[in-house]
Amino acid sequence: MSDVKHGMPSENDLLDLFTSAFGDGRGNQNYLEWRYYNYPEFNPEKHSFFKKSGSDLVGFRRLYEKEIDLSGSTKPLKGYLTGDSAVHKDYQGEGHFSAIHESILEACHARGVDLLLSYNDKYRVVFDINKHKGFNHIDIPLCLYIISPTKVISQYAERITASADLGEMIPSSIASRIRIHTSDGELSVSEIIGNDDVSQRRSSIHIELVDEATNKIVESVTQDELKILCRKLLHLMASDDVSISLTGGDRINPPDKATFRPTGRQRSYRSTLSDLELDEVLSLYDSQQQEAPAWFRRDAADIRHMMSHPHSNVFLTQHRSKITGFAVLGAIKRGSVTEGRILDIVYQSVEEYEKLFSMIANYAMDNGYDLLVMVSDKKPNNDWIKVDKMALLWDAFTHQDEIEAAFKNDPRISLYDL
Repeated sequence: MSDVKHGMPSENDLLDLFTSAFGDGRGNQNYLEWRYYNYPEFNPEKHSFFKKSGSDLVGFRRLYEKEIDLSGSTKPLKGYLTGDSAVHKDYQGEGHFSAIHESILEACHARGVDLLLSYNDKYRVVFDINKHKGFNHIDIPLCLYIISPTKVISQYAERITASADLGEMIPSSIASRIRIHTSDGELSVSEIIGNDDVSQRRSSIHIELVDEATNKIVESVTQDELKILCRKLLHLMASDDVSISLTGGDRINPPDKATFRPTGRQRSYRSTLSDLELDEVLSLYDSQQQEAPAWFRRDAADIRHMMSHPHSNVFLTQHRSKITGFAVLGAIKRGSVTEGRILDIVYQSVEEYEKLFSMIANYAMDNGYDLLVMVSDKKPNNDWIKVDKMALLWDAFTHQDEIEAAFKNDPRISLYDL
């Protein structure tokens, strides 16, 4: 008999598990309330699964009910999306994840669910586990806009130092004398690898990165392969994107930031919508989704919940007082980096799409955001970069052929769905 329990464990235990497992802002009470208790039709006994060993919470997984429309179908499919899959590091490799997964499969079959979905980092073990269990998958294109290169480089460098002991490879006396200058500041290599040497720096190597070089480095780091990053750095050093100089002591004047200031402050941001405006936004979804082979259905409760994301703002474009574009930006803290997540965006035309991104970028830069993230196979402009790291996986119990064909033909997906 399985010892997997249904329901929510204690809030403190769950927050501690999330902080240990993810370290990305999910161990936050406000975010927990939004993602769980305020989520439309959330039922703890139905949607939450966990395991304990004695008094220790060792594993947890959450289900989100989703209705998925396929083009040409008159009835939506019933899906469960797994989320926040976590096993305590001290209990990994003991079968707890598999036990929770089997309990979820039993629930899916008992409740007549059409498919089980999961959103995974392709370079983490849970992706390989789900593939081994028979899940199909498609890549999910993420786009990033880097506002604070110094902070973002520091954050992404942790992916390298976690898999390669650069602290031993690069002596601190050398690392502290390699200075990286970006458009918004500078940092030493020793700060990146967590091995700062405060001794007097004599001659220093100064590496100046233009923003395009920062983008290319982040693109490489997100692939989680040190050899790819090193190869990219060698190419960059042979290009005009990186300049290297040797000087005595610290560099006095950092490079000026070439501030990107998008155009189009057509509308200010909002925090809510009237009932009439909500109807107009839902009409926008209806018209745009009809062009997709598959999409996650939206209703008024979904839109209201999306807008209630902690630290969220709503952006609108209008023509003759009618809404022609809609986007929601939510904020989450990852270490020292404030990440703006574009939870969803709908629009009537390319012009409205560009206006929305102009307003979002302006707001983010004016309000201390370091990074913007969204799901899209199209970059808003060349200042954005695409990264290949995330995947949507599914195990279809019904309509297998139709689901596979629709999902592999550019379905409409946003960060809110994931």
